[in-house]
Amino acid sequence: MNELVSKLLYITRADIGEVHLKKTKINVQELINEIIEETKLMETGKIICSSSNEICYIEADISNVKELIRIFIDNAIKYTEKNGKIDIYSRKNNGNVYINIKDNGIGISKEEQENIFDRFYRVDKSRNKETGGVGLGLAIAKSISNVNGAEIKLESELGRGSSFILVFKE
Repeated sequence: MNELVSKLLYITRADIGEVHLKKTKINVQELINEIIEETKLMETGKIICSSSNEICYIEADISNVKELIRIFIDNAIKYTEKNGKIDIYSRKNNGNVYINIKDNGIGISKEEQENIFDRFYRVDKSRNKETGGVGLGLAIAKSISNVNGAEIKLESELGRGSSFILVFKE
């Protein structure tokens, strides 16, 4: 219950502009490598890797960015079969830094994609007991990205996986 209340408070604070950030220059390559190593320690049933991780920097709150990436990794772990692949990588292009969390899991239908960032929204209500959660993770991700000046893009296809792409200004 405490975790639920904490998440709701964060979203509310973000909505009214009361989130206090400690923005610093973040080495994205180092951050991704660190998160991959931490994830591998906790999750042994999936292939966690980085196919490409360019040296690039963003200006953001590091604890927020870590939480943001972990939300997408946690979802990838939940919705990817055993021995499935989760690829976390970065690249620079036209003054933007792209951080991509891609899996080969179950994917999200086109019809569901427009709602996934809504509070308490669950793509498949029948999986609630299997995967846990209350449908706040992606709403929090959206709030974190907004307060840090990032955009979230989604590419997903049922049965083929999902790719969440974070776009930051360099």
